[in-house]
Amino acid sequence: MNIFKFLKKKIVFDFDDAIYTTHQSVENSTKHSIKKKIKDRFQETVSIADLIILENEYTRKYVEQFNANILMITGPIDTVRYFPRAKENKENIVIGWIGSPPNTMYLEPLYSVFERLSKEYPNVCFKTIGAAHIELHNVNIKQVDWSLDTEVRELQEFDIGIMPLFDDEWSRGKGGYKLLQYMAIGIPSVASPVGINVEMIRDDINGYLAEEKEDWYEKLSLLINNAEKRERLGLNARKIAEDKYSFFIAIKKLIKVLADLNKNE
Repeated sequence: MNIFKFLKKKIVFDFDDAIYTTHQSVENSTKHSIKKKIKDRFQETVSIADLIILENEYTRKYVEQFNANILMITGPIDTVRYFPRAKENKENIVIGWIGSPPNTMYLEPLYSVFERLSKEYPNVCFKTIGAAHIELHNVNIKQVDWSLDTEVRELQEFDIGIMPLFDDEWSRGKGGYKLLQYMAIGIPSVASPVGINVEMIRDDINGYLAEEKEDWYEKLSLLINNAEKRERLGLNARKIAEDKYSFFIAIKKLIKVLADLNKNE
């Protein structure tokens, strides 16, 4: 890090997720000494930066111990690229999740909920984008690979988006990008009350928070049974994405802060 000080340049450190810790699946098999090295390097970088850009209050509180020059920008989401699909009449209701193969583990606690819903609502389909292979019996599940070219089109098939999480340090530091994608395409979300999810999801406004399995079953059933509610919450979600989390909102904040930073040289 000494080279940055030597060059006498302004340092802007932008990060998402709680990169000062480790993913739960990694942490369980990693020595504490490695975790300590990650934190030490992170703290060193944060301490010398002129500006820190991060995504949520949880990571802000951690970073404030070492540097108070913070700009919080959640997301942002490109509300031009991600947009609602045209209305259409269809029988099937798609409950969807987007993510990477390692993060498929967050869905595992809900497998029994998916099975219960499938038994009660034969018209419900569960869809994943980018997940690892899921083996479920008596569940109508569609799995597709993630692709930049097809991502938006695949997301637009969702009627309800989900974001289950574990309540741990890594998850509490997440930026909630899945929720932003769901909101931008104009659908309601059901999410775990962990980290930034609590800030982004407002019950019965743009989605629901669900903690226990029974909560997940009840909230998803509520949305499955009520097309008007799905539409209303979806419209609200899209408006919140545009008004609070879009690129157009974020760029104004970023330009102002960077300009002020240059003035202080």
